[in-house]
Amino acid sequence: MKYTFLPLLFISTAIFTQTYASCNTTAAVQQADQIWATALATHNPKTITNQYAKGAVLLATYENNPITTQTGIKNYFTSLFQTIPQLQVHYNKEIIYTFPGGAVSSGLYTFSGKQNGKVVSTPGRFTFVYEATPNGCLLIAHHSSVLPVRNYPAVS
Repeated sequence: MKYTFLPLLFISTAIFTQTYASCNTTAAVQQADQIWATALATHNPKTITNQYAKGAVLLATYENNPITTQTGIKNYFTSLFQTIPQLQVHYNKEIIYTFPGGAVSSGLYTFSGKQNGKVVSTPGRFTFVYEATPNGCLLIAHHSSVLPVRNYPAVS
């Protein structure tokens, strides 16, 4: 009987480690970024909201105040999907850092969609902070803003 539980301990430990290590590689974080983009493209507020951990902070592109509740995140995306139908995002550059229990992905992306019957594109910048959870990499912080127009020399 003692030996029956030992394999179960190893299996459950392996599953626990596998699940919680899901944000520890660049490839895993790129996949999490893509999952967020795919969720955005569904235009389903619940699907995109499920990418955020409870208590996450969203500093959204088109909102002046921090959003700190699941309901607030869902309401933001509901409004956004109504304002910009067929909204999609394309990553232009991702800079990824991993650490035990999570990761940060920052970079540039471009939103596109239809507004007033015309296709519009908006370049932006983002920072995603992920936490490894039993449900995979979930966002605990997301900052997004429109890319500013540069009127000064580039900094290298």
